[in-house]
Amino acid sequence: LGLVRREEDPELTRPGSALGSPAYMSPEQAKDPSGVSSQADVYSLGATLHHALSGQPPFRGKGVGEVIHRVLHMPPEKLPLTVPDPLVRVLDVAMAKDPDRRYPSAREFGSDLGRVLLGYSPKFVTGHSRRKHQIWGFTAVGILVLGSGLTWW
Repeated sequence: LGLVRREEDPELTRPGSALGSPAYMSPEQAKDPSGVSSQADVYSLGATLHHALSGQPPFRGKGVGEVIHRVLHMPPEKLPLTVPDPLVRVLDVAMAKDPDRRYPSAREFGSDLGRVLLGYSPKFVTGHSRRKHQIWGFTAVGILVLGSGLTWW
């Protein structure tokens, strides 16, 4: 993936510096490498799988700056038409620009990949979908409590 250790650079990591190949780097890692979570790894796994399926990096450009711009602002290169739609959608979630709309961990990503490979529909469990379900649940409970309180009066 383009990581190389050079004699003049014996330490690969430095505080505040990005480490990785720009085409596989999550948008949040490209912006601020100090504040990344496991969701950045999910993004990079998705980008690696994208490359494996298409034969090319998910983002291409004439230089590092152009690649990073595409990572931050553009969708990845199109996958071949031979890639099944459910797998494309799983990769779309894994490589979402917003980490909250991405799989929260490699476990959820792997689970959906397994489901697709076995012919089942993916679940697309993300932080955003969990919060949406929680809000609906709290709203339903609130309505029930209010409704029962009003009938009690």
